[in-house]
Amino acid sequence: MSIRQERVAREIQRGLARVMDQMAPRLLDDVMVTVIDVDVTADLGVAKVYLGFLNTSDKQKCLEILDFHNKEIRKNFASGPGKSMKKVPEFRFFLDDTIDNIERIDKLLRNLK
Repeated sequence: MSIRQERVAREIQRGLARVMDQMAPRLLDDVMVTVIDVDVTADLGVAKVYLGFLNTSDKQKCLEILDFHNKEIRKNFASGPGKSMKKVPEFRFFLDDTIDNIERIDKLLRNLK
């Protein structure tokens, strides 16, 4: 990934985290959404957004809800944190299971004691 792609990805990650903080309570009740990582294509047209969810057992359903509201999320990003961008990329949301793996490893380590 080029330096430009990395800078745009970090900007999207920070801005989208703010948008999710505002929108998630309304869309997902008490579920906390974390923007784990963002990868941007070379033409900056598509941003792959990896999300983590806390306080829920059905993470796939949360991802589907955010996919359904993708247009609204993109609009809020473009009118707020993404104002400085010439073109706001299309967001594609993916589930990041890093948090689940950390919890599983932590549980295994506790059982070793």
